[in-house]
Amino acid sequence: MIITGRAVKMDKAIASVTAIVPVYNEKQAIRYSIDKLYQFMASHLLDFEILIVESGSTDNTDKICEEISNRRAEVVVFHEERKNGFGSGLRLGVKNASKDYVWIVPVDLPFQLETLLDALELLDDYDCVLSYRAEDRRHFARKVQSFIYYMLCRVLLGIKVKSINSAFKFYRTELLKTFEIISNGWFIDAEIICRLQQLDAKIVEIPVDVLDRIHGTSKVGTFDSLGVIKEMLVFRKILKNKVGK
Repeated sequence: MIITGRAVKMDKAIASVTAIVPVYNEKQAIRYSIDKLYQFMASHLLDFEILIVESGSTDNTDKICEEISNRRAEVVVFHEERKNGFGSGLRLGVKNASKDYVWIVPVDLPFQLETLLDALELLDDYDCVLSYRAEDRRHFARKVQSFIYYMLCRVLLGIKVKSINSAFKFYRTELLKTFEIISNGWFIDAEIICRLQQLDAKIVEIPVDVLDRIHGTSKVGTFDSLGVIKEMLVFRKILKNKVGK
């Protein structure tokens, strides 16, 4: 078990945080989201950075990201030459994270940024803070799809958390850097949770209100679900091969 407990509660302002924002074709959302994220982090943290991972956008998002970075020393942009997936962008962000904690921030800002302040209160006792929907307002078919995926992850991978694709995710950077992330797509959340459970990391989940997107459109396509299942089976095979050695 990883021991993280300390006698004195952490002062939120001294937390050192890397926010990772993977983006693809987000010209309508990127300026608003990064500006809001920057203002929030600058108001509450003394040491932070925002890493934008831009993955082969075709709508001028790459140039907008450079403009934003040129105005903010704390904002750094990494460009992938093609669309490799959310997991690929996250992997590149983790590799370049230089702060003590990694905060995954989807560009559509699907949660209140103040949730970070709640997470910081828990760092003395936990290694990562995940989330689950305080209220699930999704349509029935989407709930069924999520439930099936959740059960597959639970049965095939032994994942024990309440929610896998949680909107809010906050990790100790040193933990994420102890294992190799292989997923390129949306399976990345399940892979990281599985890896953390193998490390016996202390995980806590908090309820979060999920917010509707106000700029741009979702980039999750119809065939992404098939890609997630494929990555899950590949990952499970890797785990079984390691156990068999």
